[in-house]
Amino acid sequence: MNFFVLGSHPALSIAEIATILGPGKDYSKASKEILLLDDVDQTPEVLQERLAGTVKIGSIVGEVKKINQAEVADLIVSLIPAAQRSADRADDVEAKRISYGISTYSCGAPINELAGEGKRLGMAVKKRLKENGLSSRFVSCNTSALTTAAVTGEKLLETGGEFVLIAMPGKILIGQTRTVQDFVAWSNRDYGRPKRDTKSGMLPPKLARMMINLSRADVDKATILDPFCGSGTVLMEAVLMGFQHVIGSDISEKAIEDTRANLDWLDQNEDGDIKVVRLLTKSVETLKEDLKQNVEAVVGETYLGPPLSDRETPARIKKIMDELTQRTASALMSVRHLLKSGGLAVIAIPAFQSAGQVQYLPTAKIIQDAGFKITKVLPESLPNELKIRTPAGGLLYARKEQRVGREILVLKV
Repeated sequence: MNFFVLGSHPALSIAEIATILGPGKDYSKASKEILLLDDVDQTPEVLQERLAGTVKIGSIVGEVKKINQAEVADLIVSLIPAAQRSADRADDVEAKRISYGISTYSCGAPINELAGEGKRLGMAVKKRLKENGLSSRFVSCNTSALTTAAVTGEKLLETGGEFVLIAMPGKILIGQTRTVQDFVAWSNRDYGRPKRDTKSGMLPPKLARMMINLSRADVDKATILDPFCGSGTVLMEAVLMGFQHVIGSDISEKAIEDTRANLDWLDQNEDGDIKVVRLLTKSVETLKEDLKQNVEAVVGETYLGPPLSDRETPARIKKIMDELTQRTASALMSVRHLLKSGGLAVIAIPAFQSAGQVQYLPTAKIIQDAGFKITKVLPESLPNELKIRTPAGGLLYARKEQRVGREILVLKV
């Protein structure tokens, strides 16, 4: 059995996983923190590289009804390669240099059942390693789980390992982390690229990658089109994923210039063939006349509206939403005519947050008028608490501190 530690938007993370792994799996063992799956036919390394909404992947190595420190400590020590070296290498400095950590997660049972167990178990492991003549460092934190930055920075997977305790009804699973998300690379593509336009909105690279995955597009055969490419985030991720046919368009000449600059930067800093990208300075409404043929997948973000402060009146918000409704409706009608039969459009449109409430555009009507139907991307076997959809059937991507979030729509004709 494999475990997937989910990102900040668990429903979206699971939708991405389910799209990549395909139908027929049981998604009932899931929480807002973690997903457990049997019969995963791709390696953790391959999946971690592909998935943007998953921060850790590992395998289940044991199961107990309750934590017995001696028993579980022995199991963990047996999984640390350096601890298995013979006694005659006890003076090997490298053999002694072991760092490890323990994280706890909830999956259907309160995590307070494991309160303090991680640290107590960590010290028990340290004692076992010392008995084997090996010095070690137990990496702990003030939260229940180690961050990917801690796992990577402390080189846990290279020297000792990260082990996880998962609270489930009637039992506790013990897991071993195999891979973690490369947070440095993701952050660099977000904040290190030369062109970032905060006024026009910036699609996060992780969200762009998730949207591409939700399109189900074939990396080797499909053409990915972003008709609102902005500074080129979708295009950059498509290139890194290995797509051989990528088209970006925007009505703004500055946006196309920014995209070129970011693609050039990507060419110098990452492993991707930017020659596969074609750029056009066109509006989505006039784009069809420049395309030789329709495409298999449209992935992009429509205009999110002007930057907002906390001083907008309800009347001002309503005016903005009315204007965005018209623009979004026109954009989706045009997108409809750019797709091949059987293709999907994965589109992010604005949603407004205020006082803990979310205001959506009249999305259902916009979709219907454009000739689309919403595609359900959450598995039916998922627990109800994770089947969190927008009123129109999409998925919400929003941070609490932001006034404008994104409603993610997966559309088919």
